[in-house]
Amino acid sequence: MLSGSFLNRTVYRDNSVELTLFNPSIADYLFSNFRREKDIFTKIIYLSKSTISLESLRKIKYSSLISDKLYNSILKEIINKISLDQEYQQNKHFSIKALGEYCSRNPVDTAPPSLINLFINDIYINNIDMTALNDSIYLLRFLVSECLDKFDSFVWDKFFSIIFSKFLNHDELLTIAEFISEIEFSTEINTTSIKQFFEKAVIEYWSEEIHDDVNDNIEDCSFESLKDEVNKHIKSVLSEYNLELEELNEQLLGCVDLDDIYTSMVDRYSGIEHDFSSDSEKDSHHSLDEIDDLFERPNL
Repeated sequence: MLSGSFLNRTVYRDNSVELTLFNPSIADYLFSNFRREKDIFTKIIYLSKSTISLESLRKIKYSSLISDKLYNSILKEIINKISLDQEYQQNKHFSIKALGEYCSRNPVDTAPPSLINLFINDIYINNIDMTALNDSIYLLRFLVSECLDKFDSFVWDKFFSIIFSKFLNHDELLTIAEFISEIEFSTEINTTSIKQFFEKAVIEYWSEEIHDDVNDNIEDCSFESLKDEVNKHIKSVLSEYNLELEELNEQLLGCVDLDDIYTSMVDRYSGIEHDFSSDSEKDSHHSLDEIDDLFERPNL
């Protein structure tokens, strides 16, 4: 009944169905009328069981469209409902994300203990939901910081070996780096082997990405200074993890084709193609001409 008037209904090839508002102004109207209604917000997000809805709520809060107090109240209601309805196992990622966001803003001991224990039990038996990895590590930061005694017999090396068996993206690496920093600061856990795992994961990710990242971000410079500029950029990338990773610089530098970077840079800033591979050796131009001659067609 609402489809075509208030809602768009889209059916995809996999038979999934998406409902969107026919007119975006409907959302503005609903939000302006209900943004102070904690119960309505809570029901909408809880019934969706969607991590996207939690992320949307967070963005609404950081846009100052709802107050801190209301945001905290909604999160508390959501995790209480998850605990009461025993929803953790059925909707694990949603539960972990909601719990992590709540614990990032409130003392861990104000969250439902049963929910905390279910998550910790999963960690103990290495039942890690890899789709929820980022949110799991984020939640762990606060649990380790505030209730380390719950992890007295935990084997951290085994836990991280499982995590690092997965190809990790930049966001996941950032979250893990923050967690490593947290346990170094607030615990006596030996992180030597954990950091070795981390370094390998950084190399695995950035060896594939660093060339394009440099190409997208490098500023106009001479070929002579290019290597230094690339080095600076790599240092800047590694510094985001806030761990001592300077020794990885040289490895990542080897993954960058300086000639290709310079060609792209010249094209981008001047629109003029330039053979930089040997600016001081003019003879190289002759060899390129000779190669071109091989493909020249005679006039018929």
